[in-house]
Formats: sequence, structure tokens, C-alpha cells
Amino acid sequence: MARGVAVLLGTKKGAYIFRSGAARERWRPEGPYLMGQPVYHVAFDPRDGQSLYAGVNATWGGPRVEISRDLGKTWKPAKNPAFPQGDPRTFSRTWHIEAGHAKEPNVMWLGTEPASLFKSTDRGQTWESVRALNDHPDAKYWQPGGGGLGLHSIVVDAGDAKSMAIAISSGGVYETSDGGKSWTRQNAGLGSPVPQPPEGDYT
Repeated sequence: MARGVAVLLGTKKGAYIFRSGAARERWRPEGPYLMGQPVYHVAFDPRDGQSLYAGVNATWGGPRVEISRDLGKTWKPAKNPAFPQGDPRTFSRTWHIEAGHAKEPNVMWLGTEPASLFKSTDRGQTWESVRALNDHPDAKYWQPGGGGLGLHSIVVDAGDAKSMAIAISSGGVYETSDGGKSWTRQNAGLGSPVPQPPEGDYT
């Protein structure tokens, strides 16, 4: 049985950690961290048991990823993700941060707005565009949902380091089985007001 439980919470006024014992009868708040700044997502890296990642989208200073290596006591900004030279898109929000597979201890994934996926191989210090998804033929059909055109969810398959799914608002769900080299749309049965791409093999 787990010795304790922690809930990570991002708010418009910073990030919080709520801790409890295994019974979850009482909770102890910690924070706010990054006080006064909008935090869209806070992620814990279970591979080292110490690292936290926060997606900050400040009105003054803009979007960034903040990293703590001591469970929130201190924070330092990472290098912002950037699109390749000549790409007209500009990083405008941090939506989701996800630790990579247990077999890849230095890999982190980042979902942004405009809807794009970035990969880090140095524990979040720097980021590289995953062009197979970001330049996918479907991308021209993606349109903003209620919160914007963001890649808001990343799920890494615990049993397979090369398997992962992401979700885009409003673009739907895409999966990879080769570590991000190719992506397949998985939107069957999902109703959407967004024009859907024609069926085809884009992998």
C-alpha cells in the first residue's frame, strides 16, 4: 500500500501540492509555487521521484516550462520550445507535460499551443519539434476549440516505450507505435464540428 498520496494542482495564481496519507483522510497544502502566475499543468516524474514540471503561461513574460529537482522547493526555467526555422508558428502556451517511458529516463514530452508536440532528451532542459505530428497532413484541418488550438493530453504506454497517444482540441486523437516517427488518426465515432480530413494512410 502507498505510504502517501500527492495531488498536483495548477491554478491561475500558481501551483499547489496537496499531500495525504494512504487513507486520504486529511490533506496538507503546500504552495503556492510560482505565485501569481497561471499554471496550466503540473507533472511529477516518477522515474527520479524528485522532479516537478510546471507549464506556466504568464501575462507578462509569456509561456515557459519551469522545472524543480527538489519537489517544488526551487524552480528554474527550461529553454522554450521553438519551431524550425521558416515555420510561421510561434509557441504561445504550454498545455501538457509528460514524463517519458521508464526505459527512457531522460525523455520528456510537451504539448503546446498552437497544437504541437515537442520532445526532450535531457530531462526537459531543451525541446525539439516532433515534425511527424506537427507537420501531419491533417494539421490544416485542426481548428481551435473553446480553450484554443492546444495539444492538451499525452499518454505514454507503460508497457511499450514506442507507443503513445495524444489529443488535440479540436483535432482529435492520434497514436504512434514507433516512438513518434509516424502518427495515425484515431477519431472513429467521435462527433466534431471541425471539418474532418479525408480518410487515408498518413503514417
